[in-house]
Amino acid sequence: MHIGHGRTYVTADIYARYMRMKGYNVLFPFAFQFTGTPILSVADAIKRGDQDIIDFFKNVYEIDEEKIKDLSDPYKLAEYFKQEMEKTAKAIGLSVDWRRSFTTVDDRFAAFIQWQFKKLKDKGKLIKETDAVGYCPRDQFPVGMHDTKGDVEPEIEKLDVIFFEGDYFYPVATSRPETVFAGVEVAISPLTTYVIAEYSGKRILLSKEALEKLSYQKELKKIGEVKPEELKGKEAVNPVTRKKVKVVLSKLVDPSIGTGLIMLTPAHDPIHKIIAEDNGIEDYYSVISSPGLPEIPTEEIDVRDMAELKDFADQIYRTEYYKGVMKEVSAYVPDYMKQYVKEMISGKPVKDARI
Repeated sequence: MHIGHGRTYVTADIYARYMRMKGYNVLFPFAFQFTGTPILSVADAIKRGDQDIIDFFKNVYEIDEEKIKDLSDPYKLAEYFKQEMEKTAKAIGLSVDWRRSFTTVDDRFAAFIQWQFKKLKDKGKLIKETDAVGYCPRDQFPVGMHDTKGDVEPEIEKLDVIFFEGDYFYPVATSRPETVFAGVEVAISPLTTYVIAEYSGKRILLSKEALEKLSYQKELKKIGEVKPEELKGKEAVNPVTRKKVKVVLSKLVDPSIGTGLIMLTPAHDPIHKIIAEDNGIEDYYSVISSPGLPEIPTEEIDVRDMAELKDFADQIYRTEYYKGVMKEVSAYVPDYMKQYVKEMISGKPVKDARI
């Protein structure tokens, strides 16, 4: 039990004692959470011989090494700290009715939770949905901040994927699908290996890092590998403008983000502008008009510091998303798409034009 627990329980204890003094029959129970991934992950870390965890238990909790070995059993680990917590609660004098103590793995508690969920389901209060969650590949379990080493909040970023067509499908990941009209190249990293994978009957290209992550979300079958140098200069087709673009290499592409492939929009992202300049690309244009930004939003940015570039990229993104209006982008699409794009996208605020 840490000082925060003490403060919380003492506050409840004061109120319980006060209400008893007023003549109320107060029930003040105490329960212990035995379920949850933190218990499983710590027990597994002990079993693996994680020295950081073992040293922490020895130096902070003053548990001898032989006893620590027993704590590789999740139930024994939870039971050990239950006893320690109860001992501390009694030492500080909490007026708890210990006859009513229980844990979250007790049969009676499990039955109560099942009853709650059944009631909620019968009343139509429960729904099923699919969503992204933090996930631990080692424990094969969803995780939150308190489940991670060091209490690190899992970062979840939702990106759109646009499939450029070529020898394979090039799935570019982007947070700005509305800029597809200005997508002039596909960029990949020269610092990793790319894999060809089968997905929904398509052969798609992914970085090896992306394959590992996405395999927990989608059914992907690895077919082969290809070096970035072999992909350089290959052609792909922008699925919206139907224009042919080339694959270029850049160390500024992070293969661990998204699919490991990005759609270059140099007019709207200063990092993309640097990649374009490094690859001799000069023909790019803007598809969004925003107050306070020049015709080409990136044209006046002349820095190469990554932190500054990211700041500029965020500023442009926010301005264009909240204040930007799509230009007459029907000019960039084939005839059979012009009417739809003119009616549904051109002249619309960016927030409404997202496709």
